[in-house]
Amino acid sequence: MCEIIVNLGNRKEYIPYYSQWAAIQQAKKIGKCADVVEVMVVSAETGEILIHYENQKCVWVDGVGEL
Repeated sequence: MCEIIVNLGNRKEYIPYYSQWAAIQQAKKIGKCADVVEVMVVSAETGEILIHYENQKCVWVDGVGEL
């Protein structure tokens, strides 16, 4: 299970996902939105960050294959 954390500047949203692949695909779409400051996918089992976007740019990818 994974969780997408979306930082909109004035608030944070936490979106749970059962599929790691689906969470990463959704984070890629969310990360490209103009009003999103930061988005990351965190593994619920290990707590590691799988993908991280800041200001519409990918700054971290950890073993998830191609972008």
